[in-house]
Amino acid sequence: AITNQKDGTGKTTIAFNLIGGFNYHFPNKKKLAIDLDPQGILTSSLYKNPVEIQSDKAVNRLFKVDEYKGADVIHRTRYQNVDIIPTNISLFEILQDRELMSKNDVIRDYLAAIENMYDVVVIDTPSSIGSFVLPALMAADYQLIPVDLDELTMTIIAGQLKLFEEVKQENPKLEILGILPNQVNKKLKIQNEILAELQRSAYKEFLLDEYFISTNEPLRRAEGNRKTIFEADKKARSYKQLKELTEWICGRCGLGG
Repeated sequence: AITNQKDGTGKTTIAFNLIGGFNYHFPNKKKLAIDLDPQGILTSSLYKNPVEIQSDKAVNRLFKVDEYKGADVIHRTRYQNVDIIPTNISLFEILQDRELMSKNDVIRDYLAAIENMYDVVVIDTPSSIGSFVLPALMAADYQLIPVDLDELTMTIIAGQLKLFEEVKQENPKLEILGILPNQVNKKLKIQNEILAELQRSAYKEFLLDEYFISTNEPLRRAEGNRKTIFEADKKARSYKQLKELTEWICGRCGLGG
């Protein structure tokens, strides 16, 4: 699960390109993306515009139908061996329903029912501490926290790790995969200072500073064209960075072979 309560940290970009990276390294393994962000950017990138998807064919159904175990919410994407449980704009409505929002086990229960179908699952989440983040973390084995390096970074990380500790009481298998510096521009003094502070902090054990992702035009252009960097530009710096990040994650999570 990819989480950060701050908007604009590149969660969906990382999710999209991790799917691309897993597909690059292991084209024959079965991948599933789950879009829990009502904005639906991951859905648009991998599948189609969320407004074109019926709510009973989207992740919404898992919250609205008790113990749903059907396959109607799973859709093939334009990539071989990559499926998605997409979002729908009406997912916002669930936020207004206290009973539905209390269903923090629905993603975990559904994945348990289909666990033999997929080798890896990537869950994209909205910018929030609660809402659909809790069901994602209750289902996840690993939590990846992308951060942009600014004056709020330390506070954001503290909030994410507090959330991790709370969820781990209910989901003991959950581990921190890492804190990933994203949209890094080494020319910016503030970013270098925040990165140095992180390297000295108690968070350094989780810091993936060797795998930081730069901000660059090829990655933005690829995303604008609904392509991962693995499809768009193998000469780009971000291609090398995301390739190395994906390789590390595959090794860390035992996805090789």
